[in-house]
Amino acid sequence: YCVFSPFSTAEVARVLKDNGCFINVHPGPQHLFKLREQVYDQPQPHTPKPAELDHLIHSARNELHYSIHVRRGDTANLLAMTPYYWQASADKQQQIAELSALETPVDFIIDQYRPVLTGPSDQFET
Repeated sequence: YCVFSPFSTAEVARVLKDNGCFINVHPGPQHLFKLREQVYDQPQPHTPKPAELDHLIHSARNELHYSIHVRRGDTANLLAMTPYYWQASADKQQQIAELSALETPVDFIIDQYRPVLTGPSDQFET
């Protein structure tokens, strides 16, 4: 599996068993959108789509959506755990740190991939 990080398609294909699956978790359109609104003047939703992976077939997609309440003090910690931190000016970082609270959606896309198999004995375990 891979959660919010890059991976090597060649390595996934190399180590994945014929009946295995690879799970990739990435941000959905509204992931941390209220935090993004604090960083960018015109925030845009993520555009999720299944990755094109050599030797793997996209076999399923699930979505997980909920909201979180981030207390004062933790807003700066949340920002620091995201790529938005590096794009936020020092002033924006300070403003986010001083927020009394932040209610923001959490939006995950969970894509599942299976190996491309050829031949009559190609069966997936369920």
